[in-house]
Amino acid sequence: MTRRYFVLGALATVVAGGVYSWNLWRKFGALPEPTPISPNWEDGAFHNLPNTYVYAGLDKEPLETGGWLKFFLACDGDRYPPAPVPSAPADFHSLKDGEFVWLGHSSFLLKLNGKIICIDPVLSSRASPVPFTIPAWPGANPYQAADFPFIDYLCVSHDHWDHLDYKAVKNLDYGHVLCGKGVGAHFGAWGRKNFTELDWWEEWREGPLRIVFTPSQHFSGRGLTRNQSLWGGFVVDAGSGGKVYFTGDGGYGHHFAEIGRRYGPFESIFPDTGQYNRAWSTVHMFPEQAVRAAQDTRSLLACPAHIGKFTLAWHAWDEPTRRFSKKAEEVGQKYILPIIGEKFRIDDDK
Repeated sequence: MTRRYFVLGALATVVAGGVYSWNLWRKFGALPEPTPISPNWEDGAFHNLPNTYVYAGLDKEPLETGGWLKFFLACDGDRYPPAPVPSAPADFHSLKDGEFVWLGHSSFLLKLNGKIICIDPVLSSRASPVPFTIPAWPGANPYQAADFPFIDYLCVSHDHWDHLDYKAVKNLDYGHVLCGKGVGAHFGAWGRKNFTELDWWEEWREGPLRIVFTPSQHFSGRGLTRNQSLWGGFVVDAGSGGKVYFTGDGGYGHHFAEIGRRYGPFESIFPDTGQYNRAWSTVHMFPEQAVRAAQDTRSLLACPAHIGKFTLAWHAWDEPTRRFSKKAEEVGQKYILPIIGEKFRIDDDK
């Protein structure tokens, strides 16, 4: 009897492990086939233009930081908030034209020209495929798919785990996906066929609504293979109904001035502001650079993004907003610092 229980237990463990491995593997998505056709594709990968990106790993930090292991497993110090972060009750079904909601990190929900647009929604409690790593801060992940209205356009800036979330893709109710070249392979692997891949500067139009995929200086990849899909930001232009710009992840560069020249001015900008480090200064902005991006794009109002939910760098949890607000006030840039789920108008000011 003991042997039988042992065998059954071993089989159950194997089956459970297989199911877990299969579910985890599915979350990685798929690589694009055939090779994407794009002027930004060369030698088997996408590239920044100009190609100034050089990766510098976490091992470039001082030795006292403890390197990769401490970064991913430690929960000490001021990199995490001392108490649960506040959030507003879910009231997304009553969004009015010209209103937006910051959902934490780089997730936004907005309504323009009667259309609901959701950018980079993340419903999972971790921004990583590895258990016990990169958890959402207490209080920072309060919403479920049922809290959301039908989404006309789901816009995905790139395929990193903190922007392209398997749980959100599978559970949200949405009509059409707009994403960078190659990102559609993930949606196809997850059973979603209603997507349109865009290259930099390409546009999607529906009536007066125009959504443009814009360049950013970053990289992509959900596993060990990098830059098989394209990264970027979004201009959402509703004509007289307003215009906003989401930078996506990326370092500061001359592309902001070009985006401002082509599509500005904007009522609001949502710039990459947190999770910066000198080791990857070319692919994430420092807060002062985020303010400069708002000025380059002639944006009336700035709402910092890539903050407030996950710890992906060594800086203090609230340092991005402190530095951002200080610089914005120095140069006269209007800004807001909403709590998660709080409604604002795209033309609100501080």
